[in-house]
Amino acid sequence: MKLLFIGNVVYGNSCYSRYRGFIRNGINVDYINIEDYKISNFIRFVPSRMRYYTTRLKKDIFIKLSANYDFVLFDQPFYLDDDFFFNLKNSSNSKIIFHMTDDLEYLDHGLMFDFKVLKKINYIFTCNKHNIKFLNENGVKNVYYNELGFDDEYVRLINKNVNSKKISFGFIGHYEKEYAKSIEAINSSINLCNLEYNNAYLQLYGSGWYRKNFFKKKKYINMPDLFNKGYGAISHNKYWTLLNKFDIGIGLFSSMNRNNTAGRTFEIPASNTLLLTKQSDIINNIFTNYDTAIFWDEKNINYVIRHILSDISLINKISRNGFELMNDGKYRWVDRVDEIIKIITSN
Repeated sequence: MKLLFIGNVVYGNSCYSRYRGFIRNGINVDYINIEDYKISNFIRFVPSRMRYYTTRLKKDIFIKLSANYDFVLFDQPFYLDDDFFFNLKNSSNSKIIFHMTDDLEYLDHGLMFDFKVLKKINYIFTCNKHNIKFLNENGVKNVYYNELGFDDEYVRLINKNVNSKKISFGFIGHYEKEYAKSIEAINSSINLCNLEYNNAYLQLYGSGWYRKNFFKKKKYINMPDLFNKGYGAISHNKYWTLLNKFDIGIGLFSSMNRNNTAGRTFEIPASNTLLLTKQSDIINNIFTNYDTAIFWDEKNINYVIRHILSDISLINKISRNGFELMNDGKYRWVDRVDEIIKIITSN
């Protein structure tokens, strides 16, 4: 089986992890890295049609496809238009796969093709359940659920045993209004419990936070790295090192994108750190409260934080159980890609 993988194939992101997942599953994979065709580093501030040298990209894709691949996979294909995909479908025998993580109905991601194209795609994989319902309702039936995961090739582990001196709560991620509300609720609870225990603090890293709070500095917000940015305005290596150093990782997932999980949902426990998360159907199906994670909401957060700070052994126990769950289960990106392979090779 030969596959051409097209996407943002840059070490450190989830697209690269999916690409590596095919290789690690023994698939003969070639790739085109769309970053090689990017016009500007300020990519988020320009329309999709202006982000890449698309004429050269399209030409190179067709040249590559002359090697007769069984499948061509487009990871987040927001940069190509409907004419391209119609031409591809008519001129190539390769089966076409889309992998799409973002909410197609609720957010405008600048799609340059419509349902006519989506109906012609052989396989569409998504980690957003709303996409399946939305696409099915519009006549697109070839849609499959593929949950997020963690990359075990990235995880950095040190032997650690949480003690009662100082308990670190940490969050790494971009700014969203709902995230900010959650972080403030957790921070307020930490401050309240510190009146009694005085042994906890919060750290926050990510893009947008420093700018949003420029005139009202908050102690827990750390300045973004000026260079070598990767995850949430910090470097890839720093991201994974911090995840392991936190005693408790805050596993927020985006309501703006209507997510039920996030990459950090799996990356935090895989880093041997306690996952503090809100609930969702998917999270409740994977984790057990006070065994492999701790669930919280705005009503119980004071009780949850107090309970954690009053029993440090609980942090060590749940961290260990969550770590074992991630490593005993099928939550790595290589496992998620294996799910994709089984579907595309069975039809």
